[in-house]
Amino acid sequence: MIAPKQITTDADEKGVLINANQGSRQVKILTGNGEYQIHDAGDSKIIRLEVYGNIVTVTGRKAGETSFTLIDAKKQISQPIHVVIAPEKRWYMNLGRDYAVWTHFGEMTGDGLESIKAATNDFKLKKMTWELVTRIDGTNWLQTFIGKEGYFILRGGDWENNKGRQMELVGISDKLKLRTGHGAFELGAWTHIALVVDCSKGKDDYNEKYKLYINGKQLQWTDTHKTDIDYSEIDLCAGNDGGRVSIGKASDNRRFLDGAILEARIWYVCRTEEQLKANAWNLEEVNPEGLLARWDFSAGAPVAYIEDGTNSDHELLMHISKYDSWNATEFPMSRFGEAPIEVPFK
Repeated sequence: MIAPKQITTDADEKGVLINANQGSRQVKILTGNGEYQIHDAGDSKIIRLEVYGNIVTVTGRKAGETSFTLIDAKKQISQPIHVVIAPEKRWYMNLGRDYAVWTHFGEMTGDGLESIKAATNDFKLKKMTWELVTRIDGTNWLQTFIGKEGYFILRGGDWENNKGRQMELVGISDKLKLRTGHGAFELGAWTHIALVVDCSKGKDDYNEKYKLYINGKQLQWTDTHKTDIDYSEIDLCAGNDGGRVSIGKASDNRRFLDGAILEARIWYVCRTEEQLKANAWNLEEVNPEGLLARWDFSAGAPVAYIEDGTNSDHELLMHISKYDSWNATEFPMSRFGEAPIEVPFK
């Protein structure tokens, strides 16, 4: 009795590398038993597969890594074929004064939804980290960095359209109001903003309870101190604007970011200063603990939403809107720009 032939392909040991500008690549099946089909298609967000005869066409959909396997008429299954979709370049979204993005944790989906809700007490966080990689091109009255209007929001100051380049953390009915000194951020420079919240700290210990980091360095809340409310948890589904978490706008038509965004992350743990610095420009950790949602805004193509990039079993989309409406809109290719390759901050 002759044993069935093993399935082999012309993909080398490193697998298949496709640059985003190439689009697709063909993989030739060298040996096997015919009637080839896809057995495991890998991550459908990263690749699309088609089989015709002994040719598999691998088309890249977005940057990332995955693998696929084949099966033949004798039920032989190939070794996993590794695929890397390399981005042509990294893009950023130039929101300017026209666009914003938002999400709502009540929209999270996926097989892991119930377990993540259990781990976070239905998105009521006692520990939390917000991260945003942004380039702020102009100042604006109460300009929105990231947050939940009327509940817990990180925004710019109100003095002469934030001429002093200050940052404020404001809570319910302004019962929490913390403000940095002048010059908290630079205009026209890529900046990593991180807010690390530990609700176990006392309300008057505000520089420890609400740690603000700019490019890995903690800034003190030195200008305005108002802590009439003591948060025991942050409810990610609470607040005005329908409970949204928004970047680039809040409440009305005036509080736009006036800048560009590259990446945002929300965690249900307190990230350390070392972790923030090491992962500011790119998330280098594999399977990081406590990553609740992550959005990479470098699609580089007209899109109406940004997919969740946690690579987990739960998913939360980030919607795109205009500054004067929450309605879904398509972000045009003309508003993407090419991001630097090297980390612009250390």
